[in-house]
Amino acid sequence: MQCHFRQLPLRRFRHGWNVAFAVAICSAAIADDLQPRADFATAVTPLVAQYCSDCHSADTASDNAISFAPFIEKRDFQKDREFWQKVALRLHTSEMPPADAEHPAPEERAALVKWLRDELDTFSCDGPRDPGPAVLRRLNRTQYCNTVRDWLGVDFDVTTVFPADELAYGFDNSGDALAMTTLQVEKYLIAAEAVASQAIQAPESIIEPVIKVRSRHLKGGEDFGQPGRMLATDGVIMSRLDAPREGRYLLRARVSADQAGPEPARMAFAEERGRNIKELDVIATRDSGDPQLAVVPLELKEGRNRVGVAFLNDYYDEDHPDPEQRDRNLYLHQLELVGPLEDDQPESHRKLLDREPSATEWRGDDWRPVVDETLERWLRDAYRRPVSNDDVARLRNVVTEARRTGATFERSMQLALQAVLVSPQYLFIAPPAEAAPADGESFASEPIEEFALAARLSYFLWSTMPDAQLLELAEQGALRKQLDAQVRRMLADDRAAELARNFGGSWLQTRELATVEPDTERFKEFDDELRTAMQREAELFVTEIIREDRSVLDFLTADFTFVNERLARHYGMEEVSGDEFRRVTLSNPRRGGVLTMAAVLTVTSNPDRTSPVKRGKWVLGQLLGDEPPPPPPNVPDLAQQVHADKQETLREMLARHRADAACAVCHRRMDPMGLALENYDAVGRWRETEREQPIDASGELPDGRKFEGAKGLRELLLADQPMFRRNLVQQMLTYALGRGLRPADSCTISDIVTHLQEGDDKFSALVLGIVHSAPFQEQRVIEHAIEQKTE
Repeated sequence: MQCHFRQLPLRRFRHGWNVAFAVAICSAAIADDLQPRADFATAVTPLVAQYCSDCHSADTASDNAISFAPFIEKRDFQKDREFWQKVALRLHTSEMPPADAEHPAPEERAALVKWLRDELDTFSCDGPRDPGPAVLRRLNRTQYCNTVRDWLGVDFDVTTVFPADELAYGFDNSGDALAMTTLQVEKYLIAAEAVASQAIQAPESIIEPVIKVRSRHLKGGEDFGQPGRMLATDGVIMSRLDAPREGRYLLRARVSADQAGPEPARMAFAEERGRNIKELDVIATRDSGDPQLAVVPLELKEGRNRVGVAFLNDYYDEDHPDPEQRDRNLYLHQLELVGPLEDDQPESHRKLLDREPSATEWRGDDWRPVVDETLERWLRDAYRRPVSNDDVARLRNVVTEARRTGATFERSMQLALQAVLVSPQYLFIAPPAEAAPADGESFASEPIEEFALAARLSYFLWSTMPDAQLLELAEQGALRKQLDAQVRRMLADDRAAELARNFGGSWLQTRELATVEPDTERFKEFDDELRTAMQREAELFVTEIIREDRSVLDFLTADFTFVNERLARHYGMEEVSGDEFRRVTLSNPRRGGVLTMAAVLTVTSNPDRTSPVKRGKWVLGQLLGDEPPPPPPNVPDLAQQVHADKQETLREMLARHRADAACAVCHRRMDPMGLALENYDAVGRWRETEREQPIDASGELPDGRKFEGAKGLRELLLADQPMFRRNLVQQMLTYALGRGLRPADSCTISDIVTHLQEGDDKFSALVLGIVHSAPFQEQRVIEHAIEQKTE
């Protein structure tokens, strides 16, 4: 039997998810004996006449409308999985059918919801999981900062160079948002230079103390119209240097040349006796206006010393057809003495350059083994994998070129470090190098190699590079065998605070506290000290759940928090003094879990007042995974109504707002949840009245459930803990993968939810379920690639 539906006007269903409502209306009364594998169209069709024919008959179909027949007839749960999940949710919460429509009996509604969810849980969940498409992700600024800290020992303030990363799917580590623009490349170049200069102390960059040699003290060569001297033929320019005391110094020369002939100009630093201390090529040209800096270390005695600069390869060919290629000359623009030098190299310098070639080795050809060994160690850490001879050789070329132009060993290695810091293999948490099929293409899957697994794990839990233990296990091929133990070790490590800060702060949206600006005329006690304390409380609370491996339901019900004196005073708590945060037990039901944290309550308020709409939206979206869509156009602004009638409470204004049919669908569920938190003002303080009227914090949901205040809302959320649990899994899986979730991930999500429940809702069970999932452990590959590997 063919089923036809009258098409509904778009004004009734202007949001995509409202389409699901209409389908639900027409299919809401499936009989109790409906079985999971029953024919959907057959089960629905007899009920359409009873519940839908008056409004949805084909004879009265209107223009500018949507047909719902395809959703019923196709029943493609694989492609329309998200759609049918919305249908089940709206039916479960009794948001559909509308209040003024005929409703199915409760048992009929429950049967349909169960049928839909059984279908969704079983359809296409047999067999292997699809790991999803590969995602190329650059390090976001937090990961970049943490990595240079742990790898190089450099504390680099990324906010001075990088702007805040864009969000996608609620997080700033998503590959979709981490684009590499031209501007971003420039920022990474700037950052690389700053980090490398901070990590390695190069003689060329030492600023003080400097003794500049006056031009009149330079003997030899000839004047060329600028400060300094010129050598037009082989010779030497000598200078008297007065050392304040015996010690180690640097002699720096700023030089350029007229280039001619088959090779660049060549110079040397020379002693008074004519011995050349160091030779190098001068590639800078006089016309460029940017002289080359050449440096040589010296041991000088106190008092007068004589050193100079020699020109070694004069060239002249007056018959050359290019006038600019007829004469090679050397120009000495400035000679400087730096020192005496103190042994104040930073710890990062000593760590990175634990071996250095001797002066003799650096002048000759014996420097390569020391440099190669150092570069190989750097690259293994930076690339988070074993490195090849080609990797080392490419980076050695940077050192070779720098050395040729007279750079010191330290400066040459500093430039090599800059090259590593802008390498794509460092900046990106990359997918496999092999071509991977996209959605819709034929593919197979295989485990990612263990170094890639180590990187995924460390950037998920620590927002930084793998440590030595992870890399060692990966090198032994033993990481998967010890994965559970490693996850537990990592969650107990101090670096797991990054998971609380970056995942927890994004999921709970407490990161936004840094930018909110409450009205300080109305809330005079709010200042940056309180803002910082609010932020710290949220971070310490999430960290405690992670490290103590507590139940994830403690996010809703915990009877503890962390306060210092400033925040305790804000909460009305006594007997807490000092700036240090401490764990306190909560005995008053006004506080408990994330719902009543000042950070959450502040970011979900307007600058001058509370916002039940924002708070209700936050509860639905961040805790239950059911965020309503944006409001339709041309809906009156509630803020205007607030200022228009200052005697009316927010509850009364929202009631008028819900009278608009376009608003009622969302606000019927959202507003009661937000109003339950009205006893907390816009900065999270407890209050009893609003506009001199007692606050009514009661609420009722469309399904008839009633509750009152934060305590009642917590109990309501616990009753909906399957939704909370699934949403938390979705949130953390999105963060762990660095990509948005797809319909094909639904089966994986169900697996992780099951693992979480079987693990007594422990936080470690959530993480282990994600870490063992196919999207985290595996990669798509073209099928013939696997065949080639097995041949």
